[in-house]
Amino acid sequence: MKNPIYSIAVDLGGTSLRVQSVDKHGHVLKKYKGSAPSPADLHVSLHKIFKSWRVSHPHCLTVGSKGIWTKKEKTRLKKKLSFLARKVTVLSDVELAYKTSGLKKGILILAGTGSIALGKNKKGRWIRAGGLGPLKGDEGSGHWIGKEYLRITKNKNNLSVAQTAAYAKQVLKKSAYDPACACIIKNAQKHLVKLVIPLAQKLQSPGAVPISFAGGLFQNKNFRLGFWKELTSSHQKINFLGIKSKKFIFSS
Repeated sequence: MKNPIYSIAVDLGGTSLRVQSVDKHGHVLKKYKGSAPSPADLHVSLHKIFKSWRVSHPHCLTVGSKGIWTKKEKTRLKKKLSFLARKVTVLSDVELAYKTSGLKKGILILAGTGSIALGKNKKGRWIRAGGLGPLKGDEGSGHWIGKEYLRITKNKNNLSVAQTAAYAKQVLKKSAYDPACACIIKNAQKHLVKLVIPLAQKLQSPGAVPISFAGGLFQNKNFRLGFWKELTSSHQKINFLGIKSKKFIFSS
């Protein structure tokens, strides 16, 4: 068999599940994108994908999942996935995004269905802001944008988190000509800045603070530029350095 699958990476976010396989040289072989299951049901979804790819026990399975942060939560999910690969590594989705962002230090701001900022202090420990989930906050996220849009248009918000977050794309498009939508996007960017600034202050990094972006909202160029303008003008005493993210590839 040519180019056998050696390693598989999984990104389980609030809305979608992304899976990518590579050979031992890091060349991408197969990709999958679908609706996100719960972390508890992830093993079922991955088993079906593995079966369709005709892959059994790859060398390495790396998973970044929503809804987990503590060591106990990671260990529980790892046990559920252990039958799928020889070596299983489980991280939170934002930790995975940080490790693939190109950052060695600094801050990752993630804005997709949810929102969170993550950094590392001098001792190498994670520090975070946000990531409380849609019921407790996640201001500036796709879900928050959708919820605000439904509120001002007086639509009933009895939709799921994913359905509400899906409105973010519509709001981003309308923000070019609709003042109300432009205001929602501006406020979302301000909320995200409020996550980054306290982390930057806690890091106390000499020189510019490296920052990288992740999540669906930052794939929109105008949203990214608007956030950057808001960030760099909001706190003149902190200098920020934008870092371009790496591709979603794992080879070991």
